[in-house]
This record gives sequence, C-alpha cells and structure tokens, in this order.
Amino acid sequence: MPGAVEIVIPVGDPPFVVHVAIVSPRPVEESHRPGAGNLPTLTAVGKRLIERRLRQTSARLRTLREELRVIDDQLAHLADDAGDLQIRAMVADSPGAGADYRRAQEHADAMSAHREHVLATIAELERRQDRLLDAMPER
Repeated sequence: MPGAVEIVIPVGDPPFVVHVAIVSPRPVEESHRPGAGNLPTLTAVGKRLIERRLRQTSARLRTLREELRVIDDQLAHLADDAGDLQIRAMVADSPGAGADYRRAQEHADAMSAHREHVLATIAELERRQDRLLDAMPER
C-alpha cells in the first residue's frame, strides 16, 4: 500500500505483547468531518465542559451563600451571648464567670473566622465563574 505505515504497539509489562498495525492514509469521509453532525466538534465539547463547570460553580455558590446566611445568624447569637457573659463576669467578679465569657468569645471568634473563610471562598468561586464565562465560545 502506498503511504502505509507500520506501527508497533507494546502492551503490558515486560515481556511486552506486541501488536503490529499497518495504517494507510485515506481521505476522511464527509460524514465523519467535524461539524458533520455525528461527531462533536472541539468547540462543542469545550462548550459542554465549560457549561458543566459553570453549573457546578453556580451550585457551590448557592450552597455557600445559604451557609453564609446561617453563619451570620449564628454569629449574631454567639456575639450576644458573649456580650451578656462579659457583663455577668464584670458584675459577678468571679473566676468562673470570666471563664464562661472567654469560652463564649472564643466560639464567636471561631465563627467569625469561619465566616471570613466562606466569604473568601465565595469571592474565589465568583472569579472562577467570571473566567469560565469569558472562556465560553461565541455562537
């Protein structure tokens, strides 16, 4: 065959099983050309991948925004509790009341740090979403 090429394909670990294929160039049938309908084009595959990533990012953003609403509600209660315990610690002037206040304040601080982490994650996901939208191929 003119233009035929022999390809040796080693398979597995040594000792290899060798498969030999003789490949000859031939014209691609019209029905198998990209965009002919039965094979997806690179643009279509890339678009589907971007759309899937956009859906995943959007779902994650919705989840994090809901979590942020819950965190804000909990943080408000924790801060109120810590404030009440601080006043009790000052009025009671006992070591136990001071320890209760410190524990409540530590909980409020931990929730505040978690809130900051969630906000940073939301900002990163929004940047990723913007990059994905920019990468979306034009129609």
